[in-house]
This record gives sequence, structure tokens and C-alpha cells, in this order.
Amino acid sequence: MFRTVLFLLATTTLVFSSCEGGTELTKTFKNQSEEEIRLVLFNPVWGRPQGDTLTLLPMSDMQYYAGGGERRFFDYPDCLDEIDRIQVTLPSGKKLKKDIMDPANWTMESTGKNYQVHHCVFVITGADIE
Repeated sequence: MFRTVLFLLATTTLVFSSCEGGTELTKTFKNQSEEEIRLVLFNPVWGRPQGDTLTLLPMSDMQYYAGGGERRFFDYPDCLDEIDRIQVTLPSGKKLKKDIMDPANWTMESTGKNYQVHHCVFVITGADIE
């Protein structure tokens, strides 16, 4: 009897711990240009700036978002989730040619099975600026 109870307890623990799942999403901007770039991100829900202006220094990376939790994204996440628009300015007066709001311009690397991690990256090179 004791072995049966112990077996059921161990099996139940294993089943519930292996079913735990969730999703984490990170968003990173990589500025591989010689230009300083400023971004203001607008939240689709509130329609106001989402946090402070991000300043991407030349040849630098900045992760601006890391979020998620248990079953945070029910479908495959979009790198532009929770972004309505992004205002881009360069102090030099130049313009960013690459469309930051085009999902095709983002790359995503995903890992994990029960707990998924999605890393979204937007890369800006010197060729993207005019």
C-alpha cells in the first residue's frame, strides 16, 4: 500500500512539473552603424510613449523588452507585439531607410518546448541609413 501511494505521488509530481509551460519574449535593437539613433516606442493600448526614449549609441545593442509568463502568447509571438509605432530620429538629420515596423525586418530565434524563449532582434547597419 505504501509503495502504491508513493508511486502515485511521484507520478503526479512528475506529470504536473513536466506540464508547466510558458513563454518569454525579448526584443533587442542592434545598432551596427556609426550613427546615434533615438527611438520612442508607442504602446497600442494607451497610445502614449511606452517608457523613455531609447538612445542607441553607435555599434551598440539594447534590449528594451523582456516579458512573458505562463502561457503569455497563445500563438507564435510577433516581434512587434505591444508596439503600435516607433518614432525614429537621428541627431545627424539622416533617415533610417529600413522599415522598423515591417515584421520581415526582424529576426526571431526560438528555443524550448514547454517553456519557450523567443529572441527578437532588429539590426541596423550603415547601409540602412541615408
